Amino acid sequence: MVRVAIFAQDEHAGAECLAPLSARNCRVLGVGAGATTAIFARRCVELGFAFANALEEDVVEGAISGFKPDLMVCVPDIAGNLPKVFQTPGPGKYVIRVGEHMDGAPWPEFAPIWLQQATSRVSVLAAAGSEVGASSVTVGKEETALSLRAKHGLEAAKLVATLVDGGEGKLPKLAAATSAASGKQVPKQIALNWDEDTVDRFVRASLFPPFDSAVAEDPVKKETYFIENMEQYHDFRLKVLEEGVDKGDQEKKAYAADTHWYSNVGGSIVKMGDSDIHMPIRTADKKKKAIIPGAALGARKKLRMNEPLIGPNAEKYCTSALSSGWIGVEGPYVKQFEKHLARICGCSAACAVQSGTAALYGAMKALGVSDPSHHVLVPAFTCAACAD
Repeated sequence: MVRVAIFAQDEHAGAECLAPLSARNCRVLGVGAGATTAIFARRCVELGFAFANALEEDVVEGAISGFKPDLMVCVPDIAGNLPKVFQTPGPGKYVIRVGEHMDGAPWPEFAPIWLQQATSRVSVLAAAGSEVGASSVTVGKEETALSLRAKHGLEAAKLVATLVDGGEGKLPKLAAATSAASGKQVPKQIALNWDEDTVDRFVRASLFPPFDSAVAEDPVKKETYFIENMEQYHDFRLKVLEEGVDKGDQEKKAYAADTHWYSNVGGSIVKMGDSDIHMPIRTADKKKKAIIPGAALGARKKLRMNEPLIGPNAEKYCTSALSSGWIGVEGPYVKQFEKHLARICGCSAACAVQSGTAALYGAMKALGVSDPSHHVLVPAFTCAACAD
């Protein structure tokens, strides 16, 4: 049984490497970098692997000494930083490297998208720095840094599996890489004289949630805005730079609108449409609390119709559902929910739907409420969907 120690500085790519190791019945020790690798730690526990926190170096050294791994693999963070144990070369130590380094780039996925490369390289390096194997992934026309990182993680998992199965000799090889990014510097923000294709590439290369997205600046007010997509960029030019806008058309709204928010105003049902759905956020407003849709701006008192009760197992169940891939209407957790709800209500069956509105429509249909002469009583203080 092969013993593998996985050092995950990047939790998503590191977590991808765990599944093939589990399938091969490897003994695995996962080493994470504190809170930034919480998903990796949870995945280790779910698969029955040991886990240690790299923030406690003495604990990690003791764990490695006792575990005696045959292979040690590091998945670095977006900056390429390596843990202490990989800073000295040694047999059985390998580092995963993805994308391409470029001066000023926030992550290795930036350069392949910004430079319009057709593929992006995923390499296995010996701890000494020499490449012992490599493969590549396709860079799509709509690729973002985040989606490319997902591809890198899957390809890295395949390389780790091959390394476990057959050693360095079985790893795929690619021709020596030539850096297209050498000597080039990443712009700090969107230049307003760029064409739309250049803006699009910069925005996609900068999109790596939860990190900050691309930034554009109002040259007059010197205010900067986050730009996550081209719709936001168009709104930035239209509404912030006021290109082709009549200022007399602008009006102040009394409510924080949301596309699907309904409010009982003056006895009638009104749908509030959000005309600023693509309006970019000012970087200065980044830390401000999000406005609740439908809330009166400046209101002192909040009256809530309900409060969510999130049980102690909620996070565990959500994680398990995502890991299993069962996220549709026929998933096992949906069936469990229907069974328990039927038991609580004292009926033979229950049917879960996607929203309260859908549940109300279903109930009305089941009760045969369809004629205009029918009357339905609802509470005075309730969700507007009930009256709708």
